[in-house]
Amino acid sequence: MGRAKQWFYINKDHINTWARCSKAFLEKFFPVGKTNALRGKISNFQQQKGETIPEAWECFQEYISNCPHHGMEDWLLMQSFYH
Repeated sequence: MGRAKQWFYINKDHINTWARCSKAFLEKFFPVGKTNALRGKISNFQQQKGETIPEAWECFQEYISNCPHHGMEDWLLMQSFYH
């Protein structure tokens, strides 16, 4: 939160709507390459050897929370986890 908070206060005069704020934030902290890599981790998720289902679910949820703007439908997320 430190870097994001600093970035926000430096740019608060130019970011005066939620749409501008979210767009600028994603461009700064989630460039296209990073977003695509995070979506790939979600889409290609695999349970690790020796990992329990609850542990795998926790890991999967962490991937999702690391990319809150993933844009994937719930059914697709469930399918990725199931497979």
